[in-house]
Formats: sequence, structure tokens, C-alpha cells
Amino acid sequence: MKKTLFSFAATVLTITALAGTDGALKFTRTSPGGSTAWVSPAGARIPTTNAAPFVAEFWIKLAVGADSISEMQVFDQDISGNGGRLLIGIIKGGPRFQIGGTQQNANKALTPGVWQHLACRRTSGGGMYVYIDGQHVSAANMSNTAALAATDIVIGYLARATSTAFDGELAEVRVWVVDRSEATIRANYSRRMKGNESGLQYCWPMDDGTGTTCRELVSGKNATIAKTDKVGWSDTMLPFVLSRQTLSASTSEKLFIGDGTLAVLANANAMLSGGYTMDARNNGAGVIDVGTGATLTVNGAGTAVSGGFVKTGAGTLRYTGAPSHPGSFTVAQ
Repeated sequence: MKKTLFSFAATVLTITALAGTDGALKFTRTSPGGSTAWVSPAGARIPTTNAAPFVAEFWIKLAVGADSISEMQVFDQDISGNGGRLLIGIIKGGPRFQIGGTQQNANKALTPGVWQHLACRRTSGGGMYVYIDGQHVSAANMSNTAALAATDIVIGYLARATSTAFDGELAEVRVWVVDRSEATIRANYSRRMKGNESGLQYCWPMDDGTGTTCRELVSGKNATIAKTDKVGWSDTMLPFVLSRQTLSASTSEKLFIGDGTLAVLANANAMLSGGYTMDARNNGAGVIDVGTGATLTVNGAGTAVSGGFVKTGAGTLRYTGAPSHPGSFTVAQ
């Protein structure tokens, strides 16, 4: 059965089922003792002033069976014994947010093999909160106003405890240096950031797909992948909402449809431009359904529709500015 993945309405592009991008970063834990694989964005750190608010958030998919591992570290800004060391880890499937010796656990576990969003928030008053898919899941009232350790962020590994290496996939790792309310986290966790959002300090999409560098969108603090035999790229589906009617990319990005449907609602106008590739994922049975009175414009060189889509509906699909659209694309009205 086909599933509608995106719907272009008159003013907003919304999601009704799983959608995706072109990838994530996959960490493979070895045993015994874990691995020494990590991602290191040199010079990137959360401000080290007392009681500074921040939110660290990312999409995470635990490897199947990883919920039995006693401890995995996912994100840290750490100096051993430091009263402001920051650790975000997974304890037998359950998230833990730690500053210094203060540990805030979640009251629910992550589901292995499923993409979920995890956010850890410190307020200006030092309150520590954990959210899964925008829902507050902190197990207790915890706070810590200590200045964070003055060291760089490390993703997927704790250098002084190699047995805590992460096993799973990560995408869209973000750090905010302003407090963000629960409602704000919930409203935005499933959206890709552009890098120019107010209060956003770092954003690593982790969808680069090739090479050993994870680009950073805000200030160019790109992260280097260490131990590429244990960390690599994954072609995966992520549940993102794209909240703009015109899909325009400053760099090449992909919008995977698979065997689902991109629906442009009746009398709406939408555009795909700026380097986006809309891909049916290995010639999946993708459908572009353009409603009566609607138009979907694929615009500009570098923009492409590929992978064996079928166009349905009474609306108009048009190409402008010499985009790429291979012969495998057919029209059935």
C-alpha cells in the first residue's frame, strides 16, 4: 500500500508518514570492551559559564540489542572529575543526562532499531530535563548550575572509558545556547535546521554520505570521523517534517520518497529547486500526485527527479531552468 509522505498545501509542506533524507552516521560497537571510534568537531564546545542554558539534541537509532548494554556515551564535553563535565549517554536503553555528579535519567527507554529524537535541556536556573520525541521524560527533579568543562565536544565515545562506545546511528546533532521550552522542542524536533536559527550554536546534519567529515552549518566547526572502520555512512529514512512550500537547498540534498507518494494538494503551487534531488530510492514505486489546479515546478540545473516515479493527478508537473529528469520518469493521468 502506498503511503503519503509529504503533502504540499497552499502554505506549508507537511508530513503524514515517514519521510527521509540521504543518510545518517552509523557507529559500530565492537566487543569485548567497545571500540575507540568517535566524531570530533575541533574547537566546538558549549559555553563554560555558570548556569548557562543550553539544549543538546539529536536523532538516534539504537542498534538492535544495544538496549542490553550497561552504558554507552553518545555526546560529551568531558574532563574526568570536573564538576561541569557533560555526559549524555544510554544506560540499558534509557537516556541519561549528566552534569558533574548530577544524573538526570529518563523514565522510559529508547526502542532499538527505531529512529527517535532525544533532547537534553538545562535552563538558566540549572534545571535538567530529558525529552524523547518532544515529550518530557525526566525521572526526577534535578539541577546543576556548574560551568561546563572547558574541553571540546566528542560524539559517540568517551575517551577515558572505551567500553562505553556507542552502537547505533545518529543524525541532525544540534546544540542551542539559549533555553528552549518543552513546547518549542516539541514543535521543532522533527525539522531540519538551516544553520541560521537564533540561538543555534552548532548543527551537524550527519547526512554527508561520503568522506570523513561531517559538515557543521552554523560556524563551520566541521567534525572529523576517527576510526572509519567503526564509523561510516548509513542510507536511512528519517521522520523529518519539511515546513516550507519551496524546497530549496544551498547544497545538494536528497528527499527520499521510496514507494510512497509526494502529494501536491488541489489548487496549491509548490517548487523543488536549488539542488534538491527527489529520489524514489533504487527505483521504488514512487508517486508524485499533483492535485487538480495545482502545479509542482522542478526548477534549475542540479535539481533532479529520479528513480522511476509515476506522476498522477490532474495537476501540472513542469520543468524550468534545465533540471535533470531521467527517462524512467513516466506520466500516468
